[in-house]
Amino acid sequence: MKTYSAERIHWLKHHVPTTREEYLDITAHASQFPPAFPRTVYLEIGERCNLDCTFCSKPTRRKFDREMDWATIQRVIKECGEQGCYYLSFHDFGEPLLHLKYLLPAIAYAKECGIPIRATTTNGTPLTKKVMQDLIDAGLTSLHISFEGANQYIYEQARGVKYWVMVDRIREAVAVRNANQVYNAQGQLVPWIAITMVLTTETPEEVAAFMDRWQGIVDDIEARPALEYLGRTQFTQAYVPPTRIPCRYVGDRLIIMADGTMTACSVDVDGELNLGNVIDGDTIASVWHSNKYLNLWTLHQWEAWESLPDPCKTCGSWDFTATARSDHLQRTLR
Repeated sequence: MKTYSAERIHWLKHHVPTTREEYLDITAHASQFPPAFPRTVYLEIGERCNLDCTFCSKPTRRKFDREMDWATIQRVIKECGEQGCYYLSFHDFGEPLLHLKYLLPAIAYAKECGIPIRATTTNGTPLTKKVMQDLIDAGLTSLHISFEGANQYIYEQARGVKYWVMVDRIREAVAVRNANQVYNAQGQLVPWIAITMVLTTETPEEVAAFMDRWQGIVDDIEARPALEYLGRTQFTQAYVPPTRIPCRYVGDRLIIMADGTMTACSVDVDGELNLGNVIDGDTIASVWHSNKYLNLWTLHQWEAWESLPDPCKTCGSWDFTATARSDHLQRTLR
């Protein structure tokens, strides 16, 4: 039986990653050996989104009565930099590019604080050439474009947006990136650009054709099965693995919603777990080491499903981070 030395476990829990390889090594074990501080943090800059997509639970999300101001956002970013967060992504359910007032200075400040990966995910509709240039100038390192639908009909039905308009917009954004000739330490053009697609009713042949269409244009193409999102989407053909395992989010990453609520998982669309609130002065570290979070992690590790709080107890999307379950990912460019 393979065992880890005390030094190896200590490294997994306390090492601050400086390379992608170290980050992947730590996050691969994070749910079993949670690091001293989450190496991945999602920070939602604003609540508003301009689309009501069929596969997303955002249309049913509770209304926020407040949102983080710049001072709060800055304080969160500073803590992430000081505590060794490797991957800070500025998104959750809101559309980040509708909140450039805070998004651009947040990216720049994260760079100043030494956070290696500054990322965001967008539906692409606000991604003009100027916005792309602004993101590059701010220091964005990773841009994920959510592009649901391997063909025009599925995309327009799910999004309510013209398919070919978005194809042109993505191509223009890539062209702006390429023209800037900004490289990371590995010699890759940044921001690294990926298309992520939730599989709805596509056939394998359609997905293969979709990947062929974008290969050589973007840096990565990811296809992942639709999740059930607590039964709160219009899409009902969600994938739930037959055998439950402890959630891969818990012990790995933390989500901060636009109203400051901290939760353990992005499937928790309303923040029911409510681990704390950064507007009220709670810190990521205080929540990460709290008895409430410790209890949540322990119940998952014990597989005490019936003792879990809602929404974990009834969640069917606990395998959210296991994107490699899609056979099409074998053709990824990264």
